[in-house]
Amino acid sequence: MTVSMSPLAGGLVLRPGAAEPIACARPMVSAALMRRLVEGRCAAQVPALLGTAFALGAATHRATARRAVAAALGLRDDAESQAADALTLALAAAREHLQRFALDLPALAPQPGIDLDPRWLREAPVLALPVAGVAATPTARHDAAAALPGWLEQHLLGCAPAHWLRRWSRDGEAWLSDWAGTRAHPRPLHGFRLPR
Repeated sequence: MTVSMSPLAGGLVLRPGAAEPIACARPMVSAALMRRLVEGRCAAQVPALLGTAFALGAATHRATARRAVAAALGLRDDAESQAADALTLALAAAREHLQRFALDLPALAPQPGIDLDPRWLREAPVLALPVAGVAATPTARHDAAAALPGWLEQHLLGCAPAHWLRRWSRDGEAWLSDWAGTRAHPRPLHGFRLPR
């Protein structure tokens, strides 16, 4: 069975500091399209298929499909499985956001004389995990989660992530302007200024 993926194409644009910081153009997947995607497939294959078809948020699609298939079979997750899913999803979201930041920012906000080289991302703890996430051992997931805040502070934010988020929550635009414009950033953002 061949299914055209063009109805699934979408886009996500991040504009830090803007009145609408996230613009999302996601297509709605109708029941008919979903049926075409999964009809005739083994139920155990559906989570991986949906994770592949919906690359943006693939881990979430995989986990949701896995739970839906399990529920349809009368199975329930225990607390340990739910906690593992939550950690896997958080790490996958961190990985996806860092990749978008490293790969999309240079094209979306080019700066004369500043080469935003994405190689800085190679050392991110979440990049050591398998893309599918669920194949990572519990130890690997916990190690990545424990290392991520320190890595973000050292390589990206220049301050503890909890501090950055508190300041953002109090006055996002003022904090982002201060953070982006008045301090020396760790690589990769040294010298980078957000466009107004």
